[in-house]
Amino acid sequence: MKSSIILSASLIILAVAASVRAEPYSITPWIKTKQSYSDNILFSEKNEASDFITTFTGGLTLEQNLERLKTNLSGHLNQFFYWDYNDLDSLDYNVSGSLKYRMTERAGLNASARYTKDSQKDRDTETTGLVVSGDRKKADLSLGADYMLSELNRIEISMYISDSDRNEADESEDSNTTEVGLTFRRDMSAYFKNTVGLCNLKYLHYTGEEDTYTESGLNEYTFLQNYTSDVYQFSTGFSHDISELYSLFFQVGASYTQTDEKQDIYWLSFNNISFLSPVLFSQSEYDTDTWGGIFSTGIDYKDEYWTMGLTLFQDVRGGTGTSGAIQRTSLSGTLSRKLSDALTLTFNASAYLNKSERESNSDTDTLTFNLQPGFRYKLKRNFILSFAWRFTSVEDREDDTTTTRNLVYFDLKKEFDLKDF
Repeated sequence: MKSSIILSASLIILAVAASVRAEPYSITPWIKTKQSYSDNILFSEKNEASDFITTFTGGLTLEQNLERLKTNLSGHLNQFFYWDYNDLDSLDYNVSGSLKYRMTERAGLNASARYTKDSQKDRDTETTGLVVSGDRKKADLSLGADYMLSELNRIEISMYISDSDRNEADESEDSNTTEVGLTFRRDMSAYFKNTVGLCNLKYLHYTGEEDTYTESGLNEYTFLQNYTSDVYQFSTGFSHDISELYSLFFQVGASYTQTDEKQDIYWLSFNNISFLSPVLFSQSEYDTDTWGGIFSTGIDYKDEYWTMGLTLFQDVRGGTGTSGAIQRTSLSGTLSRKLSDALTLTFNASAYLNKSERESNSDTDTLTFNLQPGFRYKLKRNFILSFAWRFTSVEDREDDTTTTRNLVYFDLKKEFDLKDF
């Protein structure tokens, strides 16, 4: 965890240094207050609890946009206050930095880093479809380079590193991801107008460790589960600009996953004074190999009044609370309609299917739906008012249970218009 934090912090410092060494750069502080109501704050199937939540947020963004160098540094704090369930009050934060640098007309570099601390159970439902419990600290680092081989061909290299720690009452989880990718792009306009061919190679290494503690009478058990997955992927496809308003992309390929699972159970009995430390009670280890398909496709549309997007995606990757790598299939769509310079109607919908077969633990088979209509209204003096109703349904097909939640919220955001320095 320390190594990822150091790398992330170093990159953020680099982004700050790049921002202040040359002109111009802009500073945008902002504040936001949010009031929401949830009819199931714990995402529980049986013990549903409702509450009002007030959130105060303060943030700051620094940006620089030069011909060759673009940098961004941003951060914000979220203070959550629950009206009835005060034990859920928390202070979350997020800090991130990024930079893009064109060394020459042919070659470019990019990097980004992020460090977050979050605690809300719905923090990932709109991005992965997973409900996550406990406090989590996560560091991410991305590095990339691109080079134009010719007028038609471009190659891109990327690396992604992530480290996540999650803790709650009787359970803790530590997971790490290392991902390396190689992408080759070729302009196919000579054969198909406004079309770029794509070819991707990717390798992902994911490790996870979960510790669970239980008590039974005078006995205490500790379950240690370790997962290691190596994922190899190949895909090919294209992106195509149908017109100035429409764009389309499509990729298809295959993945091969090798997973090692290990489970150790330790037993501590207070009924026998000779047991001064936990004793290894049982041990098991499993290896599995899996072939699967991957694909991604989508279409986007944008004009003066309408913005629309639809994406279908399937991939293999790790995630918090998934006990190893999983296959995720998602369908998501966005729609917004600008009624005036001040008022915009919004609509978001998504569905996520997370699946994985386990030897040392129960399988994962979860289907999540999200539905969110709302609006955004720009008031005078850089105030932005937003309102939305979000419905979430989480179906656990292994346990044959379905959990639903309705969330209604409005927030008021104020951006301070500071001049460029």
